[in-house]
Amino acid sequence: MEKKLFNSRSSFLVRIVMGIAILKFTLVVFSLMTTGIGPSIAEATRNTADIKKGLDQPEAPPSSEIRIPCRQDIQKIIQARLRKLDEREALLDEKERELKILEKDIEKRIRELKDIQERLEKPVRNAKEASQNRFRHLVGVYSSMEPSRAAALLDRMDEDTVVRIFAAMKSKKVAKILALMSAERAARISSELSAGRFAGNI
Repeated sequence: MEKKLFNSRSSFLVRIVMGIAILKFTLVVFSLMTTGIGPSIAEATRNTADIKKGLDQPEAPPSSEIRIPCRQDIQKIIQARLRKLDEREALLDEKERELKILEKDIEKRIRELKDIQERLEKPVRNAKEASQNRFRHLVGVYSSMEPSRAAALLDRMDEDTVVRIFAAMKSKKVAKILALMSAERAARISSELSAGRFAGNI
């Protein structure tokens, strides 16, 4: 009986103590709310919840962040440069073909000019060769003549022609013909022959 009474009293005391504690807690909370600290605690609680919510969400990248090109972008850049190189190579090939055509045209014109030059020079060479042949024949004629007859004919020619003929004749034959010509004329012709102005000019 006493034991039951003791338990009953203990339970009653516990209830009283708990009631007093709850009352004190209520008074403390009420006091904090009235002094302005309560709202600060509530705001801090809300800020803590917002921070937690922000941590749960992924952070958005800043707008000023440098974008690193991906593999596809690099491939596009390489392909664009390759296309430019192909275009440049095709342009160079076209220029090379044009230069080859121009080179062939120039070579053709050079051949045509050489043919024209040959056609123009050929008559000149033929005329010069014919003149030289006539002169050699003339030298042969005077060389085969008697000195007196040759002197008589050469004495009536201009001195330049006589000097040329004498320059192509043998010196012994020339000496015999000069001995039969007038002294003054023979002296002038001898002077020209000594100067060698017509030497080798046949």
